[in-house]
Amino acid sequence: MNNGHRHSVWSIAQVAAVVLSLAIISAPAQAASPRPLKGGPRAHWTGTWVLADSYLDRQDGTALAFRNGREENDSQYKDMFVAPPKLSPEAIKRTKEYADDVAAGRAPGPRQCGPGSMPRFWSGLYPFEIIQSPEQINVSLETSGQIRRIYLDGRKHPSLDDAEPLLLGHSIGHWEGNDLVVDTVNFDTAATISGPGTNHTEKSHLTERFRPVGADRIDVDVTFVNPDVLAEPYHMVRRLQRKPDMEILDYDCQENNRNPIDAKGQEQVILSPR
Repeated sequence: MNNGHRHSVWSIAQVAAVVLSLAIISAPAQAASPRPLKGGPRAHWTGTWVLADSYLDRQDGTALAFRNGREENDSQYKDMFVAPPKLSPEAIKRTKEYADDVAAGRAPGPRQCGPGSMPRFWSGLYPFEIIQSPEQINVSLETSGQIRRIYLDGRKHPSLDDAEPLLLGHSIGHWEGNDLVVDTVNFDTAATISGPGTNHTEKSHLTERFRPVGADRIDVDVTFVNPDVLAEPYHMVRRLQRKPDMEILDYDCQENNRNPIDAKGQEQVILSPR
């Protein structure tokens, strides 16, 4: 190989190296490494969660004691049933009228298998699954396969005139340190707040603060306001506990797969995936 040809080969190699370097430099930054989650190192919440100190957390079936009317059960979800939101006089009247219509056969009874709305989403009889990304957090409830989408990308609530109302409302969130603050509006007015006669209106407004307590606990401070239906704002705190070994099951209300009835007519509890 003569010197001239050798120089030509080296020139081609040098050009190829420069082109390769430019390609690496111009490659999208996200290809090199994923963007870190916003909100600090304690805000990594992807996983399965249950209400802390509930029967799904304790794995001892004590929920049945309360559900059969005995007050010794101290589960968190008790207050959602024993102390429901305080209704306005108008809502109380509507509730009574509905009950009278059902009793007289003028109206069908409430659906037993219909999905719920807020704030009953947090009743917590079944597990939650959180899937988190920088732009969005999805909170799935095993019951009815419901999914809440909390947008973290800076968007605003859409105009009520332009948006489709949602069973669980439209949720946007932002980080305040390690706390996630969520604002939710635009509920479907066909959905109820705490039972027949308490339908959502355009004044339904939910605010939540998700506060991490260690790596495997989140306290969710919930305030729900609707002056059309409630006599006062409804407030509760939900304490979520991460369950690394628990998975979300398929949910079929007709089958009632976590609480089936046995041959003797007794309610059973399934605590782990089958």
